[in-house]
Amino acid sequence: MYVMLDNEKESWVVSRLKLRHSHPYLAKKVVHYYEYRELTMHVKCVITENNEIGIRPNKTYLALANEIGGSAKLGFSEKDEINPNFFYAIDVDDSNKFRRALWVDARCRISYEYYGDVVSFDTTYRRNRHGLPFASFVGVNHHGKSTLLGCALLRSEEIPSFEWVFTQWVRCVETAPRGIITDQCKAMAGAIRKVLPDTIYRWYGELNEMMNHIVWNSPLTESFEADWAGFIKQFNLGHNIWLANLYANRRKWVPIFFKSEFWAGMSSTQRSESMHTFYGGYLHCKSGVDTVPSCYVLPQWSKNVIRKHTYIKSCHDMAQSDESNNLFRHLCSEFYNVAQEFLACDKEAAILRASLWDAKFKLTDYRASMCSTTIAASQNTMVT
Repeated sequence: MYVMLDNEKESWVVSRLKLRHSHPYLAKKVVHYYEYRELTMHVKCVITENNEIGIRPNKTYLALANEIGGSAKLGFSEKDEINPNFFYAIDVDDSNKFRRALWVDARCRISYEYYGDVVSFDTTYRRNRHGLPFASFVGVNHHGKSTLLGCALLRSEEIPSFEWVFTQWVRCVETAPRGIITDQCKAMAGAIRKVLPDTIYRWYGELNEMMNHIVWNSPLTESFEADWAGFIKQFNLGHNIWLANLYANRRKWVPIFFKSEFWAGMSSTQRSESMHTFYGGYLHCKSGVDTVPSCYVLPQWSKNVIRKHTYIKSCHDMAQSDESNNLFRHLCSEFYNVAQEFLACDKEAAILRASLWDAKFKLTDYRASMCSTTIAASQNTMVT
């Protein structure tokens, strides 16, 4: 068969066909057709035993092939041996063009037996390079984690496409789920009503989206109050204690009550939580500050950082007057300014240190002389 691409019609055209076979018929090779491939009981036992002791599937396949005299004599392929319960279905139109496909591997089928009570079904907003949206069946396992239960590719998101996907999926897993959750897609809803009539169907996001709209988009406090009351009444939530407590504390979390204040673009503790995550791998109940790698210490925490200093008035020493406090702060400020400007090398540091010691000696002598003068004056007063 010779096939060529017709650019005008945008389709493949068979240009030449020879019906005569180019090879002789071999009845023994019929086992390689998908319809005739199967695993015998002996093969299944060998696969199970080897899998339990940790022998890889490809080694098992080679051993079985050698046992019977070659892979050509096996009634299955290596893929069948690795994943014998793999299920797939493909649908094409009258022109043999792809319409949709569904596949469920062995792990997904086993997971559905245990965790198939409630299923979430959704299509991605992104499409592959062929413009086909991807859809997935997802459940929740005993650890509360998501587990895959099947996948599909669709050419269109219409009711017939979803009907086909649900039909083939139920055909694979054999029993319909008790509940299914989707978005507000009308095509999905129509397909579920027809294919899964006994399954409880639920939309996600409607209640959440309405509540978010009321909280974040209310232009006035009065409109928030009115919309909130309508929301509670519409969904019959008047006896919900959690929502009642939220409403009682609405002035602490509803944005409309804080629009007149500055919050630096923050509306939650997410920035603190992200910082906790950053340091979570280095800080724990037995770690000290010295165990944190220096590369993860913020610059403003370092004692060697060059920065302007902020002086805060302290009232720990109540005996000092306001005047002495002012003198102390001014002197400290002048010292830090000098030290920050001239401490560029050890020589400058030595000069400043010598000056400080010289000033200290002079101040000590001055205080001693003042003390002597005070004592002499007091003695003269007592003699008189």
